[in-house]
Amino acid sequence: MKITKMIALLLVLVLVLAGCGKGISNELLMFPDAPEQSDINALPDKYNVKDLVTSYWSQGFRFGDKSTAITYYISIPKIYPYSQDAVACQQEIYDAFKTELYDDLTLFKTQYKENIKQKKVPKYAFTEQAKDRTYTYTAGIYENILSVVLRFEIPDTRNSNYYVYYLDLTTGKQLTTQQIQEKFDEEITRLINNQEASFQKVYAKNPNEPARHVKDGRVFFTEDGKITYILRIYTEGSPEIVEHLVRSI
Repeated sequence: MKITKMIALLLVLVLVLAGCGKGISNELLMFPDAPEQSDINALPDKYNVKDLVTSYWSQGFRFGDKSTAITYYISIPKIYPYSQDAVACQQEIYDAFKTELYDDLTLFKTQYKENIKQKKVPKYAFTEQAKDRTYTYTAGIYENILSVVLRFEIPDTRNSNYYVYYLDLTTGKQLTTQQIQEKFDEEITRLINNQEASFQKVYAKNPNEPARHVKDGRVFFTEDGKITYILRIYTEGSPEIVEHLVRSI
């Protein structure tokens, strides 16, 4: 009888220790399906950016053990279906979110690869203090062009990944980065020229090394209708790249 009780006690102890060792729960959460293709609806007579781009799905989750826990916050936008291009753009954005999350989790732990393929991600309560990765968006309108910029921020690197989508509200057509660069060439040039001195002061490690901007900068518009340009800044003598936002006043 004593042996039986001792075995039972040992089993309880093993279970308790196993529970403590698990750390954060790996309960699975379904990644959302892409929004269904809606019927095309004409733009209302009066609208603002919050009417055209809303939050389709937002979720925070955390997974891993106490020493390797990673927290994500994801906010996927939904575009008002005012044209076929707007609907197609919505699918592109959804795919970009899923691909980035899939790639990131695959790098972190290959065991989650199949989870993401099946639209499942490890879940835990999101906590502001432990924010590690943020996948979100910004939308704005400037001169009747809607931009939706996706920002995938991973603090392990000095840079964020930006993907920018443009829709002409007059024609309903999706525009390319090159078309936007050409359309707003004067504004972009002015923004860059106004910032050259500050780039030199902040980023050049040697006074004789001019700070330079990489030419693949991208335009997007803020919610309050300002034009903004993302520049990747680097110096002649350093491979280090720092992303910098230049905003009009």
